[in-house]
Amino acid sequence: MEEFPKSSLNLKEVILVNSNFEKVNDFKLEKFTIKNFLGIDIEHNINLPEFSVSLKLKYDGKVNDVLVMTAFIVMVGNFVLEGEKPDFFDEFIKVNAPAIIYPFAREHLHYLTNKSGINGVNLPLFNFVSYSKKYFANKEPIQD
Repeated sequence: MEEFPKSSLNLKEVILVNSNFEKVNDFKLEKFTIKNFLGIDIEHNINLPEFSVSLKLKYDGKVNDVLVMTAFIVMVGNFVLEGEKPDFFDEFIKVNAPAIIYPFAREHLHYLTNKSGINGVNLPLFNFVSYSKKYFANKEPIQD
């Protein structure tokens, strides 16, 4: 029977690093449907046994092609590897870690937009598997 390496990847914390939100004051948003535009960037910093993954979220809310609100949020997940580095480590950095962090960024954007006097923006779920295939296609391999 084959023995698998004993290792675990543990989330230490998710922290907010940057938060910027702006809304056009005189625009009556409750009368319109806001179209959401989302950009995501992923970065990582590896110094095993610890590593961090940052998720940068750029949000634009538009009504009839007019920008009515914008947000930039950076959340960082700090992780610890215990034991041997697993074979799926690169995939974890590219797919799983950002997927763990994304709900925190979604919640923060909802909170910001709700506090601005409009119904809170609920971003859709995000497919990090297909995103990582496109995003990391032309990037350097992950080095530790």
